[in-house]
Amino acid sequence: MIRSLVVVTMCLLSLMPSSAHAADELGVSRDGRTWADHLDGSLFDSRLLWVPGDVRTAAFYVRNQADDAGTLTISVESRDPDRLLRDDDLRIETRVGDQGWVALEQRDGAHRWEHSALPAGDSRRVQVRASFDPASANDSQRDHVGFRFMVTLADADAGAGPGDDGGDGLPGAGLPDTGAPAVGWTLVVAGIAIGTGLALMKRGRRGETGHGTAR
Repeated sequence: MIRSLVVVTMCLLSLMPSSAHAADELGVSRDGRTWADHLDGSLFDSRLLWVPGDVRTAAFYVRNQADDAGTLTISVESRDPDRLLRDDDLRIETRVGDQGWVALEQRDGAHRWEHSALPAGDSRRVQVRASFDPASANDSQRDHVGFRFMVTLADADAGAGPGDDGGDGLPGAGLPDTGAPAVGWTLVVAGIAIGTGLALMKRGRRGETGHGTAR
C-alpha cells in the first residue's frame, strides 16, 4: 500500500496587542521560565517528516501577568477542504493544565474551549498533540488542512461581548470579543499547515524509508 509522508510545520505567530498596557497582561513561554509577549519560531521542528503512525506532542505556557484574575480561553479555527481531519487521517488534541485532552472537531469553523479562571501571576501549560493515522493512504499529494490556535486572557469579571461566537474564516476573522479592552487582545500562539506550500510526498515501495524535502 502506498502511504503518505507528510512534512509538517507548526509556526508561532503573534498579533500586535491593542496597547502597550495589554502587552503586559499576558505572557507566553516555551519552557515556563522565560516569558515574553509573543513567541517566534516553530512549536514543532519544521524539519521533521511525519509518517503514518506518528504521534507527537508539543507544549507552551501562558501566564496571567495582570493584577487581577482572568479567564483563559483557547480558540481554534480550522479549514479542512481535503477532509484530513474529517476522515480521521489527522487527529489534533489540546490539553490545558491537568484537564483532559480535547479533540479538534472534525469540521470547518471556529471552536472555543474556556478554561477556569486564571489567578493573577498564575500560569498554565498548554499541550498540543498531533496523531497521524497509521492506515492513512496517499490518495492525493495536494491534500492540506490548516488551523490556528488563539489564546485570549479576559478580565474574569467582564461580560462576554457580542462577537463571542467567532467566525468561520482564516486568518483573524470572528475572533472572540472578550469584553475587557485592557486585557482583551488575542495572541495567536500556534498554527499548523499541512500541504500548504509544503510537500505531501509518497513512498515508492511499502516499507521504504522516506527522506523528503519541502517543495
